[in-house]
Amino acid sequence: MARKPPNLTYGVDDRPSFPVAVTLGLQHVFVVSIGFVLVVVVVRETGGGIEQARHLLQASMLALGGGTILQALHKGPIGSGYLCPPICSPSYVPPAILAIKTGGLPLMFGMTLFAGCVGALFSFVAPRLRSFFPPEVTGLVVAMFGLAIAPMGVSGFIGVAPDDPVSDAREVLIAAFTLSVMIGLGVWGRGIWRLFSVLVGAGAGYLVALLGGTMSDLDLQSLASAPVFAAPDVEAMSWSFDPALMLPFAIAGIAVALKAIGDLTACQKMNDANWKRSDMGSIGRGVLADATGTVAAGLLGGMGSTTSSSNIGVAIATGATSRWIAFAAGGLMIVFAFLPKVAVALAVMPTPVMGAVLVFAAGFTIVAGLQVMMSRMIDSRRTFVIGVSLAFGVSVDMVPQLQAQLPDWMVPLFSSSLSVALVTAVVLNFLFRIGTTVRRTVEFTPGVDSSEKVIAFMDVCGASWGARPDVVHRATAMLNEFVETLAGAKLSHGRMHVEASFDEFNLDIDIWYVGTLIEFPATRPTPDEVMSSDTGLARLSAFLISRSADRIKTEIRDGRCHVRLHLDH
Repeated sequence: MARKPPNLTYGVDDRPSFPVAVTLGLQHVFVVSIGFVLVVVVVRETGGGIEQARHLLQASMLALGGGTILQALHKGPIGSGYLCPPICSPSYVPPAILAIKTGGLPLMFGMTLFAGCVGALFSFVAPRLRSFFPPEVTGLVVAMFGLAIAPMGVSGFIGVAPDDPVSDAREVLIAAFTLSVMIGLGVWGRGIWRLFSVLVGAGAGYLVALLGGTMSDLDLQSLASAPVFAAPDVEAMSWSFDPALMLPFAIAGIAVALKAIGDLTACQKMNDANWKRSDMGSIGRGVLADATGTVAAGLLGGMGSTTSSSNIGVAIATGATSRWIAFAAGGLMIVFAFLPKVAVALAVMPTPVMGAVLVFAAGFTIVAGLQVMMSRMIDSRRTFVIGVSLAFGVSVDMVPQLQAQLPDWMVPLFSSSLSVALVTAVVLNFLFRIGTTVRRTVEFTPGVDSSEKVIAFMDVCGASWGARPDVVHRATAMLNEFVETLAGAKLSHGRMHVEASFDEFNLDIDIWYVGTLIEFPATRPTPDEVMSSDTGLARLSAFLISRSADRIKTEIRDGRCHVRLHLDH
């Protein structure tokens, strides 16, 4: 059963009061709105106007709101049960632009629907792919998203945007003020001040930017011209499909599904102090919820989405991960979809405020990913998986002109550093699994071989398997104690044979030796029993080993003593 970490004020199963849940939900809506800039980018790249952008934005908000609620469901066939809102995905931007230029908005809507169906189909096989998504891969996904949004955050922090390449000192001061408020409340704030640190900081920055005259005239005109109330325009909706675009949209759909696996793994870890491994059943249902949100976007006329690592970072920073916050956030997004003035206000968020929020979220996202990666022991294979994937991933941001040399169907794959790092990590993990030994053997001579040999053997095993360090350390201590007990009590003759085996759920150490079968007492020997016999210390050691192991089996087979020490993983 999951144990609530001490740093969380509201864990996943906690239910905050209605006002607190709504305010925290509004905070997450604010973070989700950062992705609305992608809608504007798509519209501008295809020659659309403000009115078209508004309709796309409203439809996207409807889909995002429904996806947020679906993701938080924890009973039934859909939903991971976690606070993990979706956001408009950068992976869909290149194929969306290509679709609009080829066949207009109907083609983008139809192909977005197709991409969501691909992700939904993938969700049914995801639970069977546990071995392809070990913690180093899922952690890398989360960390890479933080690294991917960091450049955007820093650019926004200094007030630089595609349509505003010149920085202004006022913009830097606004960003610094916004980030300082968020960090100050997040580090030194208590109670509601820590919970609402992002909302308070971003709201204060927005107000200063508005009063300071740093918002563009176009943004202010868009805000002024937007109606207060208007339903999303779905009357003229139509859909079309093009087989030539199936591959780029399928790649985008699978890429965001793989990212969802990483984000949901991070959600599981931050909500359980006893986290051991990914619950792939919950993740599969979460991927399905994420894909359903994209299907809804295609049906309603919005952009494809993916789980938001930024919102996960905000949840960690504020200590509030309750699924009831997701219900509030989803409901607010659905309401705001019918309030265009509010939607546009979020979409025209000042660049320095957006940059400060991204920098704040990126820091927590990167650390969360590193924690997941480092939750297992790392050997040379895993080092190469992480290192090579990072190298290829960051190269996309360092050498962006590489995309110009690629065929259209490969552009979605190389549209972001996250996609490249993710695909590289999955492929390398698959290749490096070939030849991986799940059983390792060694021989010890009690009384001759030192404990360093035991430690070295178990360290090699643990790193090769990617086992949790705490389990390997327990196994090392048990095996070392066993070897010393045999030597001290002279219970064995000659060398002992040790075989260690591992799968994701079990670590077994089988020991064979010639001599006297060691007994594991059910109760602790008394001090008199320990001191009054030659085997008293051996009985005490055996008792301590039995307390450390989850199960122990002993027998005499073919004239040799056999002991199996079992640890749950």
